[in-house]
Amino acid sequence: MLHSKGMLQSRPALAATHAACAGMLLTAQLHAAAAHAMEPPRVEACKPKTACVSTASFQSPSQYLAPWNYAPTPRPAAQRQLVQEVESRGGQVLQSSEDVVVARIVYGPEDEDDVVFLFRQGEDFVLFSAQGRGLAARAAPPPACWTPGCVSGPRQRARMDALRDALGWTSFESDEDKVWQRILFH
Repeated sequence: MLHSKGMLQSRPALAATHAACAGMLLTAQLHAAAAHAMEPPRVEACKPKTACVSTASFQSPSQYLAPWNYAPTPRPAAQRQLVQEVESRGGQVLQSSEDVVVARIVYGPEDEDDVVFLFRQGEDFVLFSAQGRGLAARAAPPPACWTPGCVSGPRQRARMDALRDALGWTSFESDEDKVWQRILFH
């Protein structure tokens, strides 16, 4: 007989209680995993002050990039084109499905980005995020821009813009309505 919080339990009863608790925990974990698996893929916003850009980072202008429009190319062809361009840049596609492409693009030793592209059903645009790893995650963004239309931010901005340009896709945001102002420091 074992004494537990004022109650006497036999070893078989205690073992049965432990087995029931373990079963409930496993069932809860399986339900949570199944619920997570049923969630549609989504692009996350960047954490502040990280080497990251995303179409979901509305609160941080230096980490925000507008979605890309791949029309008139059909979605399956656009997805194949994206995978080919990522691979031509030294990237490795880690996951590719009807809606999502997950890849790692290597730019050099200790300098790589994890990228996620989400193709929404019935839409002609792609949402994405690019998170630096290794050296890219530790590198500070440039302190300022000197060219018209430039937005300082993590190096992933320029990398994703170059990828979009290589694909021949357009951004949903244009520079036509922006006015570039020089800032003079005295």
